[in-house]
Amino acid sequence: MSCDVQPVTNLRILKRVAPFGVDRAAWSKELIEDGFRAYEAITAKSAGVFSVGDSITMADVCLLPAVWGAERAGVKVEDFPTIYRVAQRLEEEDAVKRAHWRTQPDTPEEFRVSLV
Repeated sequence: MSCDVQPVTNLRILKRVAPFGVDRAAWSKELIEDGFRAYEAITAKSAGVFSVGDSITMADVCLLPAVWGAERAGVKVEDFPTIYRVAQRLEEEDAVKRAHWRTQPDTPEEFRVSLV
């Protein structure tokens, strides 16, 4: 996730592929979906409440930002049932709510959400 899927959602990476005539949105979406298919196949066998069993692991820490980026890229995360279920459960965690980019002080007002 953190090496293969998440980087293709970063603007810096997307700007680098633009000179090659690539449709940045389609390219990013395709790479994310490829990575999600692989992650889904693995975690479908290992997941409990979270990606690996019933405790949050580094796999989940890497997964959630990739899911947020995938959503911005137009990936239908629901098409990956284990990823979708785990991400939904992670978003219920207080630490995740506090760390979400929409709750940060420098998030533009129109994108903010309240935790109250």
